[in-house]
Amino acid sequence: MTSPLPDSYRSLRCALRTRLDLIADTAWRDRDPEGHLNALRVAGAEINARAAALDPSPPAELAHYLEGQSLSKALEWLDNAARQGGQMSGGPIGCGR
Repeated sequence: MTSPLPDSYRSLRCALRTRLDLIADTAWRDRDPEGHLNALRVAGAEINARAAALDPSPPAELAHYLEGQSLSKALEWLDNAARQGGQMSGGPIGCGR
């Protein structure tokens, strides 16, 4: 039996998904550029805070993606982890979706 990833990893996954969803929201960007940019800044700060709080420390590959702000790759790593059953090389993680 495998164990789920720590909550900090699930929180990071949610923050990444939120930021990427914001980036994709071109209608909001076109309608309210300043509000959209502010939301992107807040979401980026949330990612940084959640990444800094990862416990245990992230595996090297995930750390590399986070340091390079490769948000899609970091989310893909976490999604793959979700499909692999819960080890630090992967695990079930959700985002309330």
